[in-house]
Amino acid sequence: MVSRGELQRRHRLLREAMESEGIDVLVAGASAQLDQRGLLRWLFDYYLPVFEEYAVIPLDGPAVFFAHNGGSASHAAQCFLVNDVRVIPPKDWNFDRGRLPADFIRNHGFKKVGIAGTAGISAVFFRSFLARLSVLPADFSDRAAESRMVKSDEEIRLIKKTIELNEATLKVYLDHAEAGKPECEAMNAASCFAAEAGAEDQFWMEGTGTDGPPSPSPGALRTGRCRQKGDYAVVVIEHSASGGYFGEVVQTIRTGKRDSSLEEAHSAVIEAIRSASGMIRPGNRVGDVAAAAERTLIERGYPVSPAGDGSPSPVGHGQGLDFWEIPSVSSDNDRIIVPGMRFNLHPSASFPGGGKVSFCDCWISNEKSAERLSTLPCEIAYR
Repeated sequence: MVSRGELQRRHRLLREAMESEGIDVLVAGASAQLDQRGLLRWLFDYYLPVFEEYAVIPLDGPAVFFAHNGGSASHAAQCFLVNDVRVIPPKDWNFDRGRLPADFIRNHGFKKVGIAGTAGISAVFFRSFLARLSVLPADFSDRAAESRMVKSDEEIRLIKKTIELNEATLKVYLDHAEAGKPECEAMNAASCFAAEAGAEDQFWMEGTGTDGPPSPSPGALRTGRCRQKGDYAVVVIEHSASGGYFGEVVQTIRTGKRDSSLEEAHSAVIEAIRSASGMIRPGNRVGDVAAAAERTLIERGYPVSPAGDGSPSPVGHGQGLDFWEIPSVSSDNDRIIVPGMRFNLHPSASFPGGGKVSFCDCWISNEKSAERLSTLPCEIAYR
């Protein structure tokens, strides 16, 4: 549970940003995508279950929540700082779901409208919302993301608890990741543990052998394949826990004896993380963090490939109530580091045979440098 004082701090921060942009009223939307549901959680500690929902927040005045159905409305009505709740009629949902929020804004005479969470809001909402407004809303999504980027002391405490849960989940996974056992057994056992330990949402990826990067739909769950001696896998665990905050674990696993090529590539990844984390200091660019990791990988003989559009590939990202948040840790990012920024660093390196290894280390910037949040040993897990 997030404290009332923390929620009030967030609303003050948001309204200060609104005032600086001349925004009279803000529409904050979210959907059930794991990277697009966090805004309403941040504002009201509201857990969005499935369907997109919205809040209208005046610069001066109470917030109004627009819920998908009666159940969601009942949940929202219990949230601190939600002053009024309205249910979008079923007849509006498929074609006119922006009607009620737009009518509220128009009837109250707000002049400059902002909208945040645009990446997760449907075209159905936008079409009806824009059709009923006489003004074009300003996209406030980036400013809202910046307000959420710097974590408070209370948020950092919750993040640390989440990272502990993710790391404990990995340990259960490793206990069941043995040659001769079905691949799905480890994930099933660890998923049950995480649920009992208080995980809210669970996100898994796993790739085995040299079939490419981890997949969110591991073949183990479809084929019942058993682990073999000589297999290697990269598993990603990103579960949320108390308060809705996500953690991240990326672990390379080898079934069988040690492999020198795998060890060399993994060693380069860990060295790249250490180089990058050393650059997490207030006043540095976020791009300096990524550039340090890239230089290390190149010096160790592992090429750094650009993204599909030719831009630098991120070696990490922020995280909080969404499992991907700013800053994107890429060498072209000129954002200046300030205390309280979350860095999930997970560069990767390919080795002969087409395989790829990675590891994730989570950090938070402070007044002088950065604190490591992860506690796992920086090594390959041999089973």
